[in-house]
Amino acid sequence: MGKINFKASKGYIKKNYVKYKKYWEEMDEFKEFLLRSPKNNDLAYCTLCEKDFAPVLNSVHRHFDSKYHRTKYNDRFNIVEELGSVESQTARTELKLTGLISTLNLPRSTMSALIPVLKNVITDSEIVKQMSLDRHRTGELMRRVLSPAHQEQFANKLRQERFSIIIDESTDISTDHCLGIMVRYHDRKYQKIKEVLWDLIQIYTEPNEIASAEHLTELIVQSFKLADVPIENISAFCADTCYLMMGAHNSVSSNLKEKIPAMFINKCNCHIQHLSAKSSYECLPEKLLTLLSSITNYICASPKRLNQWRWHQKASKVEPLRPIHPCLTRWLTVCNCVTYMLSRWTALKKIFRKQAYKKNLLHPATDIYNIILKPETKIYYQFLEFVLTKYNKKNAILQSIAPQVDTENSVMKNLLQDVLKCFINKDYIEQHIDHLDEINPKKESEWLHLHCLDKGKFAYESLFKYKLIKNEEERENVKNVS
Repeated sequence: MGKINFKASKGYIKKNYVKYKKYWEEMDEFKEFLLRSPKNNDLAYCTLCEKDFAPVLNSVHRHFDSKYHRTKYNDRFNIVEELGSVESQTARTELKLTGLISTLNLPRSTMSALIPVLKNVITDSEIVKQMSLDRHRTGELMRRVLSPAHQEQFANKLRQERFSIIIDESTDISTDHCLGIMVRYHDRKYQKIKEVLWDLIQIYTEPNEIASAEHLTELIVQSFKLADVPIENISAFCADTCYLMMGAHNSVSSNLKEKIPAMFINKCNCHIQHLSAKSSYECLPEKLLTLLSSITNYICASPKRLNQWRWHQKASKVEPLRPIHPCLTRWLTVCNCVTYMLSRWTALKKIFRKQAYKKNLLHPATDIYNIILKPETKIYYQFLEFVLTKYNKKNAILQSIAPQVDTENSVMKNLLQDVLKCFINKDYIEQHIDHLDEINPKKESEWLHLHCLDKGKFAYESLFKYKLIKNEEERENVKNVS
């Protein structure tokens, strides 16, 4: 049983051995009856049922949840499973339905429509007849019964396990400033890494309260102390890279580090990329920063102009889509907006040329059209798309569902190399390839010539098309780079 053979056409060609794990005996659900088999050291053995089974965690769970094992347990301890009264069964059914609504994230008003249907269909059940669930009662059961029970069950796991926390601030629709605490831990039962929302705390409880580092640190510590979870079990801390969270002195991370010296602090690499790209974006001419928003606002402000924009896109043989608004608070969304505008550049010229001729010289449509006509505008956006695409590809890897702990360092290293190669001498980079932190980006002697900078394929093509590179030597330099 402990040996699994894989059979091929010419006989047994490969043998894999699955061995019994000693630490299973320490797990709460197995420690009473699970031992290593006395007949075969590779098998698991149940002392209650006196049976051997495969040394696989799923097989262990399956045996302990089996009807045979439960019957043996009830017979040994004289436990009789009783259905109980109708009232208790009704309460149990209501809790089960409430848990289903919560798990599937359905609206609570579903219960107001579901219960009458059940009473109409199931007419011979006293349990269904006594059910009185509606939207309000479902919410009360979630808040007063299921939530505290789930919180206590989760807290029991954290008292025995080390875990890491991820925090962030948010403002909901009611203008309450909240602090969300996510917990990442290893679930022994399912042998998986899980992420669970631990708490959502209101930051401001008094009119003149300040969201200082000391106040946020105290909220985090108190959240775990109220649940009797020792803060020494926190093994790692992660947050965005603002000074309040990650400053060297008097920040949330530094305050937690004083209380938990063994805690590891990890900065959010996705947020670092966003701040880097945002700072670079702000170095462009000011009109380019507002042009994307101006185009989107002007077209979307009128249903008539939106309909005209749809037909201009069809005439340019591109898929008709609504303009994308560049939201700087959403990480790296500017790239999608720039790509959208560049793919519809011809349609943009047509619709704003038509709008500009109808309006006076001071109208916003005229200003937008004059900026679009300049070849430098398109080249700037092509260069911006080239650079931001590098960030987006790396950011997509880091934000994938699968764990990226083993690849995170190499991803950030490759991104740094790609960005440095755009404007720094390659020989200088090769000299410090193993220690990229020793490279000084401000060292002007190692900068590439202005016309040798890597601007991206489409930006180069536009430079030649609009004849913005006139010197033959400069043309050769650009050809060599491209």
